[in-house]
Amino acid sequence: TPCPAGRYCPVSGAQTANDACAAGYHCIGGASIAAPTDATGQLCPPGHYCPAGTPAPQGCPPGTFTAATGSPNVAACQPCTASQYCESYGLVTPSGGCTAGYYCPAGTATPSLLCPFGYHCPDGVAVPVNCPTGFHQDEQGKSTCKPCPARHYCDMDDKCLWATWVSADGLTTANYSQPRLCPSGHYCPAGTGVGTSNPCPVGTFHSGSGL
Repeated sequence: TPCPAGRYCPVSGAQTANDACAAGYHCIGGASIAAPTDATGQLCPPGHYCPAGTPAPQGCPPGTFTAATGSPNVAACQPCTASQYCESYGLVTPSGGCTAGYYCPAGTATPSLLCPFGYHCPDGVAVPVNCPTGFHQDEQGKSTCKPCPARHYCDMDDKCLWATWVSADGLTTANYSQPRLCPSGHYCPAGTGVGTSNPCPVGTFHSGSGL
C-alpha cells in the first residue's frame, strides 16, 4: 500500500505510516522522505502554508498573502499591505488598492472602513486624509473634500468640534475642519481657509458675522 498523503515511509518492511511529512512541504502519497520534491510531494507553493503532515497546501486566509514558497504555518502568511486589500484565500499578491471612499489598514480583507466625517479617502489609502484648509467634508465615505461654503471659513489650524457626537470609528472623535461663520469686519468667498484673510476694504465695514 502506498504511504498515505501527509505521511512518508522511510524504511522497507514498514507496517504503519506514522511519520508526518515536514512542515513547508505537502506529501501527495507514496513519499519515502519527509521533504519530497517529486511526484510524491512538493515544496509548499506561494499563497499557501503547509504544517507538518499536510496532504495538500492550505490557502493563506483573506487579509493575508505570501509570495514565498515553503511556508510552514499560517503565521508565515503576511498581513495584507496597508492601502490594499486581500479578499480571498491563497493569494500571492494583494487583490488590489483600497476602494475610494474607504481606507484599508494592514490586514484588510475587503474595503469596509468607511471614510469618516472631516476626511477624504481617495483610491488606495491606508488612513483617512484630513481635508486641507479651505475645504471640509460633512459626509462619510467620500473620496474628495468640499470647498468651504461662502460666508464661512475652514481652517485646519482653527478646528471646531462637530455639533453633535458622531462616531463611525475612533477617528471621528478628533477635531477637524468645519465651516465657521466669517468673523466681523471680514468677508469670506467660497473656499476661504482663514477667517481674517479678507478684511472689509477701506471705506466699508461689517459689524456682524457671516459676510
